[in-house]
This record gives sequence, C-alpha cells and structure tokens, in this order.
Amino acid sequence: MPRRTLYPSTFGQITPSIAGHYGLAVTDYHRSPPLPFYFPDGRIFVPFKLRLARIAGDASYGFIELDFVSRIIPGSNGRCQLVLSAGETLPVFSHITTARLALYFAMEIKKTLIQPQPDPDQELLQAFHTLRRFLNSGSN
Repeated sequence: MPRRTLYPSTFGQITPSIAGHYGLAVTDYHRSPPLPFYFPDGRIFVPFKLRLARIAGDASYGFIELDFVSRIIPGSNGRCQLVLSAGETLPVFSHITTARLALYFAMEIKKTLIQPQPDPDQELLQAFHTLRRFLNSGSN
C-alpha cells in the first residue's frame, strides 16, 4: 500500500513542509511586499495594502497609478489613508511609513527609468537663435 502524506491546509503550515522536503530552512523563506511596476507609456503603479488579509498568506495588495495619489495622511490604529487627486480618500491597512516607502520607490522609478522625451521644437529654437546671432553679428 503506498504511503500517503497529508499536508496542512494553510500557507503558513505548508511552507515548512515544502521547505523541509527540498532541504531548505524555513528561516530562508521571507515574503516581502510587492514592488511598484511601470509600463512603457509612463504609467507607474504603486502597491498599497488596501484590505485586510482573509486567509494566512493573503497579501491583500492593490495597485494604484502614481499620478492619482496626491498624498498619504495618518489614520487611526497605526494605519493611514491615501488622498487621491480627485479628493477621495482610501484606507490603507499598513503603517504610514510602509505606504510612504512604496510611494517613494515609485517616484524614484519615475525619475530614473522613465526618461522625458526631448522637445522636438527645442532644436528648431536653437537654430533660430544661432541664425539671429549670425545676422546680428553681420550687421555691425
């Protein structure tokens, strides 16, 4: 008769079983919050904990576009609120420091990875300035 292995039913209980099966220490496993991500069109999405976890291991994160976040304000019970650009507020179920750090990471992505497109008229303006200087210097 084959031997059956019964696995526990929650994420917190399954992880040590799987880690032990592959010879990993449970302390090596660490779940970190998600990071901001962006699309080539320049939209950057910031992760915020927008609801309480329903089961163990439920990350409960949602992503909000950076341009829609106006500011983060302190809330009650160590939590905070997002003030959106339209004026609405959303509760965030994490500490204000964590929410601000996620927003900061997204702003850094915007500064470093999303390069502003050069102004096509800038080259034309530079040519006009050069021509004007040339014409002004010739009239003297």
